[in-house]
Amino acid sequence: MEEKNGMIKLRVITPSGVAAEVKCSSVRFNAKDGESGKGGGGIGIRKGHMKSLIAVEAGEVTAMTDDKLPSGKKDFRIKVKAGFAAVKDDVVTIITDAASTNM
Repeated sequence: MEEKNGMIKLRVITPSGVAAEVKCSSVRFNAKDGESGKGGGGIGIRKGHMKSLIAVEAGEVTAMTDDKLPSGKKDFRIKVKAGFAAVKDDVVTIITDAASTNM
């Protein structure tokens, strides 16, 4: 489902179901290092990003929004355990064992 006006969608899925679903302008998280210890580090996803499958390191995922959220902030933050992120058609889907806005 392609988003309009430069927006993308972040979906965080755990075994319990959808932990978060947010429309945003960008998503940031840390990619896991490869076996060689090279690579990894921070990654940012914006509209038009190529299809990707990325190993996600445990930590914080940040979605930047153009409008204020009900919390009054312009960024949505959720902590996740290690998992995978699939990027396709302007949707970032993170699959992880656990996620929480209060972890």
